[in-house]
Amino acid sequence: VTVEPLSNGVDLSKFGPGKVPQRIYKKFRLPKDKPIVLYVGRVDPEKSISNVVTAFAGVLDEVPEAVLAIVGDGTDRRHLMELTQALGIEKSVRFLGRVYPPEIMDIYRAGTLFATASETETQGIVLIEAAATGLPLVAVDAGAVRELCQHKKNGILCHPGEIEEMTDAMVKILKNDDVRKKYGECSITVAKQHDLNRTLRRFTEIYEEAIELKGKKVQKKRKWFSLG
Repeated sequence: VTVEPLSNGVDLSKFGPGKVPQRIYKKFRLPKDKPIVLYVGRVDPEKSISNVVTAFAGVLDEVPEAVLAIVGDGTDRRHLMELTQALGIEKSVRFLGRVYPPEIMDIYRAGTLFATASETETQGIVLIEAAATGLPLVAVDAGAVRELCQHKKNGILCHPGEIEEMTDAMVKILKNDDVRKKYGECSITVAKQHDLNRTLRRFTEIYEEAIELKGKKVQKKRKWFSLG
């Protein structure tokens, strides 16, 4: 039995590196000349965003000019805002709320790296979008994530719940231009494997192969019966 991981795919014609309009920086209060750690997705407890926030607090010890941008909304937003205050990093964190196309594409482009601590990803669509934009990834080794964040190729995989590990991963990428460039270029390559057109084509091939195999089995069974 052959097992092949196959995502739902993303229309990558809409995602890619590019220049960010000045109005995006102004509207979302994002710095143009500072590193931005980006999270995009639901802001709910199961996404473990509190781990990203806590890890980012450690990042500021090494990269004090960095900013964390959290895009999305959900039941954990108030708790996360309180956490940033408790950690004393509220001035370095931006809660952008829900952002819709086409602005979300520019938000990705404004990022320096994408970080998530979610252990519940089954498709990882936002990881594909971030990778397609050319962002290095920092994520945890759980669910389908390792298919998208390939350790030391286009990002760094951390053990679930290991805050210090995540801090070190983000610092390594933010402080090393060569690593950041290498991971970013590889991210685009990884994302191409999850292009919607490729996914649809592969689904069609799989169904055609299954139909052909089924036909051969039926034909073989009929021959067996005819010999009887």
